[in-house]
Amino acid sequence: MRSFSRFWSTASACALVVVLVVGLGSLATGAPRREVVIRAAVRADASGPDRAVNLKRAVERLNAKLTDVTIRLELEEPPTPGWAEETARLLRSFAAGQGPDIYAIAHEFIGQFAKAGYALILDDLIKQYPETYNDFYPSQWTAVKHRGRIYGIPQDTEARMVYFRIDQLKRFGWTDAQIQGLAARVEKGDFTLTDMAELAQQVKDKGLVEWGFLHRPTRGPDYYQIILAFGGKLQDEKSGKLLLDRSATLDFLRFLHDAVYKYKITPSGMTNIPWRSILGPFGGEGKVLFYMGGIWQSGEFIRDYGAPSDPTEFFSRIGWTLIPAGRKGGRAVTLSHPIIYVVNVRSPEKELAFRVVTEASSADLNALHSVNSYHLAIRKAVTRLPAYRNHAWLNKATPLLEFSTFIPNHEDFGRYDQIIYEAIQAVETNRLNPDQALQFVEGQMRSQIKDQLIVVE
Repeated sequence: MRSFSRFWSTASACALVVVLVVGLGSLATGAPRREVVIRAAVRADASGPDRAVNLKRAVERLNAKLTDVTIRLELEEPPTPGWAEETARLLRSFAAGQGPDIYAIAHEFIGQFAKAGYALILDDLIKQYPETYNDFYPSQWTAVKHRGRIYGIPQDTEARMVYFRIDQLKRFGWTDAQIQGLAARVEKGDFTLTDMAELAQQVKDKGLVEWGFLHRPTRGPDYYQIILAFGGKLQDEKSGKLLLDRSATLDFLRFLHDAVYKYKITPSGMTNIPWRSILGPFGGEGKVLFYMGGIWQSGEFIRDYGAPSDPTEFFSRIGWTLIPAGRKGGRAVTLSHPIIYVVNVRSPEKELAFRVVTEASSADLNALHSVNSYHLAIRKAVTRLPAYRNHAWLNKATPLLEFSTFIPNHEDFGRYDQIIYEAIQAVETNRLNPDQALQFVEGQMRSQIKDQLIVVE
């Protein structure tokens, strides 16, 4: 009996040792974790490479925190030329059943994805991360809502402005006081779009610049700043429908037509000029007096076109201001155009995909994107970080957000935008005069947008 007891005592001790060894081995090596593939699509964009990189950083952080899964990110960075083209590419991908779990788009296209059932409503998930999402600037949520629901997470924002060459104004004869006072005059509505065109004409006629005023060559939100500067609106607040303001749109088309044919400060082939032939002559060579662009392009001027990286030297050559009002006493404007992350409602791992986006929205990661790409912060915590606080361009641009507006998050805005762009091309090439172009715009919008359009005089 004694030997039997000794046997079981020994056996029990051995078993305990085995259990302990196996248990400690499991703790040392970690229990097997389920691998989850998250597919993401972020358009390759030299002005914002951290949009994609921050998703990689977010996955690395989450993999260090999670105990039950390992995320493997499959990241696609298509070289589409613009956000409108990227929207079309993504919609084709979703229609073929190949849409990614996470994707980045320009905010105004969210309505198309929401209506088609490709975007996850995020209101309830956002409430689970108050320390992150309560810190976002409230205005940013305007840019990600469609019909009152949140469908995206702001990834960045910016301000758009009229850049001007300080050095050329000095050569023209403007004093330091006149140059330093230009932004205040614009803000008060004392220096208008017409004043800008006339000044550009005078400087060009004196042979100091090749062109007086250039704008983007592609589709984009910049143009709507001119409609807003003439007092127009783009959306009916009560119904949410798109709005065609005939008077302000006609003024906008006349301004562009006059810039080419009356003042001769803009080339007729403006929408066919490569970006480098716009940014280089303005930012690097000083051959253009005014350019309507965005804060991120200060970084491009420095990185790609030889503008000085020292802020004192940069701002001795290049200044900026709000978009001037269309008429004396009117309101100067700017426009923000956030890029947003969206989660696919059909993703099998939508909550995990949302966690990746949440991590990518961390203050330090957003600060990296802001500082590297010259985009403005989406969160208050970002502005408190030294790298952001010490960035001269971001600090100078941030006050412009007080005047900021957004283009509509409407499912038909893509059609609206395409029609306006075709009208721009028509008036600048003189295929249509401004009145004819307005008739074209109204006819096309009534045909394509139908009951989601309100037309006002």
